[in-house]
Amino acid sequence: NFPQHIANLKMIFGMMRKNGLITDDNWTKSISAKIDAVESTISKKSKNFSTTAINQINATLNEVSAQNGKHLTPRGAYFLSKELGSLLARIENGSY
Repeated sequence: NFPQHIANLKMIFGMMRKNGLITDDNWTKSISAKIDAVESTISKKSKNFSTTAINQINATLNEVSAQNGKHLTPRGAYFLSKELGSLLARIENGSY
């Protein structure tokens, strides 16, 4: 379910930061805020919520790509991209 998926994603962020795959606390907060925005969008189920959520996740994926090797190790970028891609696919196919 969606709330569990978001909770798992946030837990992954924390574990990645603790294990050095994310190297900057401020970036962790920034990416978490983006996921909070996706969570809020989907929870409200307003008109075009899925399009908005898809756009938000794509923006987050772009940020992950941009931070690869900077505030995020390549391995961290892989894991985040995979998790965000899973969330994106579920929204695109109407699972949420």
